[in-house]
Amino acid sequence: MDQYVGELFSAVVAALITYFSTRKRQKVDTKQIEVDVLEKALQVIQKDVVEPLTKRLALLQKENETTNKYLNKLQNAINKMYNCRSLSNCPIRIELQKPEGNNRKGNVIKSRANRPRDSTHREDNEGVDNSKDNGDNDTESGADR
Repeated sequence: MDQYVGELFSAVVAALITYFSTRKRQKVDTKQIEVDVLEKALQVIQKDVVEPLTKRLALLQKENETTNKYLNKLQNAINKMYNCRSLSNCPIRIELQKPEGNNRKGNVIKSRANRPRDSTHREDNEGVDNSKDNGDNDTESGADR
């Protein structure tokens, strides 16, 4: 019986030693797998996100430099405008002096596409020919002929 206890004890010790050494190795293997997955994820991010953004940034910087060159050229041309003989009638000067969003009279320009047609204001314009705006006049004049 002592023989069986000794074998059982040595089997338990061997199992514990194997368990702890295997457990450490599994932790190392698990950490290595995690590192590999993270490295692959970083490579994918580098390839799919960082590189295209870097290329786009370089392209935008080049476009910005080109735009700045043209803007400087335009600014120089505008500065030379003040030496022009016809400065008082210069259409460029007049256009540049207009406040943004206003017409020449200083009234705010409204979008024509969004305004509904309103015929009530036509009575105010007595000297204006409204036959083009009223489609009924064409059919009536055609019926009178």
